Amino acid sequence: RPETRDALEGELRQRVSGIVRSSGLRASIEYHRGYPALINPPDPTERVRRALRAELGPENVRELPGPVMGAEDFARYLDEAPGCFFFVGAGRPGMPESLHSPTFLPPDETLCVATAALAAAAAALGSGVP
Repeated sequence: RPETRDALEGELRQRVSGIVRSSGLRASIEYHRGYPALINPPDPTERVRRALRAELGPENVRELPGPVMGAEDFARYLDEAPGCFFFVGAGRPGMPESLHSPTFLPPDETLCVATAALAAAAAALGSGVP
């Protein structure tokens, strides 16, 4: 949330200023805001969850046990339209390449599952039916 980001920046500036003053030093802070926190909104997330369970089977849809501490530009989409961010398991044993590697090559079956998942999510969100 913008107010949380404002509070964090203010707190950082205040603490650095206090440390610098007490040490007789000077400092300059350049604070760059990256991507906003990606927080899935409850209603679209539940609609997508139901659609994915229906399309892929409930045994193939899992919720992460807690927040993921990563940055994702997808958060900006959620400022403009309803949606939710989800992962599609694309790893396999012996595949060391990470998702953002130029040598990343998911198994073909992953592409089929991902396509079905995205189509189900789009239908759930585009239908306007909760």
